[in-house]
Amino acid sequence: MIDGDPSPPSHLRPRFRRGRLVYPLPGDVGAVLFDLDGLLIDSEPLWGRAEAAVVEAHGGRLTPGDRLATIGRSVDASLAIYAERVGLPATSVSRLRRELLESVRRLIAEEGQIRPGAAELIDLLGDRLPLAVASNSDGEVVALALDRIGLMGRFAAVISAEDVARPKPAPDVYLEACRRLGVAPSAALGFEDSPAGIEALHAAGAAAVGVRADGPFRLDAADVVVASLEDVLDWVDTA
Repeated sequence: MIDGDPSPPSHLRPRFRRGRLVYPLPGDVGAVLFDLDGLLIDSEPLWGRAEAAVVEAHGGRLTPGDRLATIGRSVDASLAIYAERVGLPATSVSRLRRELLESVRRLIAEEGQIRPGAAELIDLLGDRLPLAVASNSDGEVVALALDRIGLMGRFAAVISAEDVARPKPAPDVYLEACRRLGVAPSAALGFEDSPAGIEALHAAGAAAVGVRADGPFRLDAADVVVASLEDVLDWVDTA
């Protein structure tokens, strides 16, 4: 959808405040759901470097289009694309996974940085609404990333790819997050920086805020689109 179109599929409806469309928080929202990579932690460039290194180690080279096609997808789905790209059999994905995750863990531990507005938004919402992280990454990577950016222990539920049968764009991680929080998906508001994540939120029945971050893709399917989580800080009623 285009910024300003007030017709999301969820029963939640954004409202105009000071000339722009927002979700007043807490308002009618029963829980807030967050993606992780690219949204809370600036890790997409780190994943990109690790993926490029793994592919190059096996004689291939990633194009920008290859990388764009996998952002927001699961590790295994991405590696299946890369394996085909370099002519490796599908059975090689498990080996590529080990190589990739070893590199990603090192990069996140050494270089991972929190995204602008993430800590402040969670500070504002933490005592007012149940919060969850729902990620396509493995649990070990999720824990490492949250610890690196100082957000470990700040969420009532943390869902990784290992906790569900299907990764995004399937709704499973968000359905599981809502189940653990005890909130109907139709009462949840989620923040995502990729089309696959927005698709997952809507498939779960939740409202979706697209955060542009640094991604090169359009987020028009979101109910509201913002440039950064910093733009969401004034959505919160602090009275």
